[in-house]
Amino acid sequence: MEFLSLILYLLLTITLLQILHSLLTRTTKTRSNLPPGPAPLPVVGNLLKLGDKPHKSLAELAKTHGPIMSLKLGRITTVVISSSALAKEVLQKQDLAFSTRSIPNALHAEEQYKYSVVWLPVSDRWRSLRKIMNSNIFSGNDLQTEYLHENLYISNDGSRLDANQNLRQQKVKELIAYAGKCCQDGVAVDIGSAAFTTSLNLLSNTVFSVDLAGLSQESAREFRDLATNITMEPGNPTWLIISLCLPRLTRKDLFVAGTDTTSSTIEWAMAELLHNPEILEKAKAELEQTIGKGKLIQESDISRLPLLAGNCERDNEDSPVGPILNPSQSRDGC
Repeated sequence: MEFLSLILYLLLTITLLQILHSLLTRTTKTRSNLPPGPAPLPVVGNLLKLGDKPHKSLAELAKTHGPIMSLKLGRITTVVISSSALAKEVLQKQDLAFSTRSIPNALHAEEQYKYSVVWLPVSDRWRSLRKIMNSNIFSGNDLQTEYLHENLYISNDGSRLDANQNLRQQKVKELIAYAGKCCQDGVAVDIGSAAFTTSLNLLSNTVFSVDLAGLSQESAREFRDLATNITMEPGNPTWLIISLCLPRLTRKDLFVAGTDTTSSTIEWAMAELLHNPEILEKAKAELEQTIGKGKLIQESDISRLPLLAGNCERDNEDSPVGPILNPSQSRDGC
């Protein structure tokens, strides 16, 4: 009995050693094609090295391993780039090779990613969906909402102006009024949430002529119910587009793409101004001298505000929103 147990233990030990050797060999072979990086731990990889402030941890790791390094986040191999030159090479010169997105497991459940321009790789289907969006959803002929019908702007020389300009001004007024009310009530303004709601309502008004969320609400109402209620004119061409696209639009692909980038950019810009009070005071002084205290800025005034416009451009260069959006994935293996 003892001899049989010894044989079983030996077989188990040999099997485990072979499995371990196979894993180590495969890991070494895989990492030989990857940029340098910290050695990963079993199962968790390098997750423990990120801590509660991943951006600072990645900056410290980049000092040791260079501007391009590989990390193992659980079982997912991730390449981190912290150099503007390398980022330009990947995102601009080699953008097609890195145009794929890492698809969350939740989207695999009903194969929703197969019908989304956000998650689909560059392919014939992706090009077809993008063409449909550009020609049938966001084209000038199909954006015939009630708001645009009632507000057609013609300049003095007879040329047609931006029909959405008044809508943008109205949403900015609502945002300013909301911030003013919060100040009167002594309530902190969540810039990210307020900017997201404003962008969401601007986009939804452009397509459906209705707000999807209120600035004072904690969350937006269910999109499917709203989309059903707002299409009151079945004869309108927009009704056909909505009825055909509604099952896919409920995943909010278009709205996430159109709102998350804008709200994140605004939040970063406000954070930069708050961290630089001198620049903030100069921007406020420029607004008071050019526009006047208490007056609402118009889009036509931007050309007369070089300091404010320069700060916005600098913010886009120094704190681009791209790195905090959906990560890119290589179409080919390393």
